[in-house]
Amino acid sequence: RRAVPGVLIDVADYGHIHHGHGTILIGHEQNISVDYGDGRLGVLVRLKRPAEATLTARIEAALRLTLKACRLLEEDEAFAGKLKFDPSSFVLVANDRLLAPNDDATFAAFKPTIEAAAKAVYGAPANVERTQGDPRERLTMRVVSSKPVPMSIA
Repeated sequence: RRAVPGVLIDVADYGHIHHGHGTILIGHEQNISVDYGDGRLGVLVRLKRPAEATLTARIEAALRLTLKACRLLEEDEAFAGKLKFDPSSFVLVANDRLLAPNDDATFAAFKPTIEAAAKAVYGAPANVERTQGDPRERLTMRVVSSKPVPMSIA
């Protein structure tokens, strides 16, 4: 709860769903959850409201929020020594298939923006690759820093 800025509306537990979201903090501006997508533990931030900020600034803010949530979970005494996140990589999913279709042109348009946001947070260049080539799926990209990133960055 300390990681989520803005108004919190609810909390939901989806731990019973295989490879699901686990526990979700539902906020007015964003949702944040412990996620088991692809069978790996992670933290998922979903921005819900349009913002005045640029796309680069929104991606930076989402990444910083995600890293802060990861750090707080790692440091929480209930999880002490049980959780370890890798802050040097993240997956970005464009959730709107109409505005961001999963095609080469959209990926090429987004890539410089994502690289700029990752560099601003990591302080180093990052590699961005499209991970899902099926146009029926959402545009999904994996971003990996060119250098190791300590969790203390959050």
